[in-house]
Order: sequence, then structure tokens, then C-alpha cells
Amino acid sequence: MLRRHTEGRIGGDATMRFAPDNGVAFYEALGWRAEIVRPLLQEAARLRRLPLFLRPFALLPAANPRKPGRQPWSAIVRLDRA
Repeated sequence: MLRRHTEGRIGGDATMRFAPDNGVAFYEALGWRAEIVRPLLQEAARLRRLPLFLRPFALLPAANPRKPGRQPWSAIVRLDRA
């Protein structure tokens, strides 16, 4: 999503290189293991840091961290060597 909104604004041939299409599986293919995956929206709700108008969205199921697809997704991920 960030890549789509910044396209053409950062100049030259610069492109966003994070947010791989295969999510956490990108790191697992490089020898890392996702030990903990916590979607930001649900984690903010758990810590009671979510604004009132966003709380209903925290009840929706989170995307698959290994196949987020086109759905906007962000998370806190703790990686460990496999």
C-alpha cells in the first residue's frame, strides 16, 4: 500500500523494497523462523491503545502472515534463526 501511494514521489528509479508479497514467508526462505507474529491492529487493541472508532476493526480476523495478498497488513514480528 505504501509503495502504491509513494510511486512517482520519491524520484528516479527508487522503489520501495520492503513489504514482500509473501509476507513473513520471505524471511523464512532466508533461514529465519517467525517466532511471534502480532498484527498491529490487534496488538494495539490488546494494549488498549486503539482509538474508539477503530476497536470494531480489531475484532475482524487478521490476514495470513505468510500470504497477506493485496490486503493491507502490518505486524510486529520476532524472528529467530531456524
